[in-house]
Amino acid sequence: MYSPARNGKSVLRAVRVPHELDEQIRRLCEQHSLSYSGCVIRLARQGMEQAVNSSAGRYQSLDTLINDVLAGNAREG
Repeated sequence: MYSPARNGKSVLRAVRVPHELDEQIRRLCEQHSLSYSGCVIRLARQGMEQAVNSSAGRYQSLDTLINDVLAGNAREG
């Protein structure tokens, strides 16, 4: 059952990432004085914005990109 967040944020639980990626994120956190979650949020936002901007018009919005990714229809480059 869907329950909207009261503060506009959601909590992700137990996301498994490869050790190498975890180390890269930790280094970025230290270099930029960010919390781990703050760094992951920035990386996710930037990655999604980059995907929309480099989609050569396939995605007019982040919503269409997300829908295609979740449906397994997203294409590279």
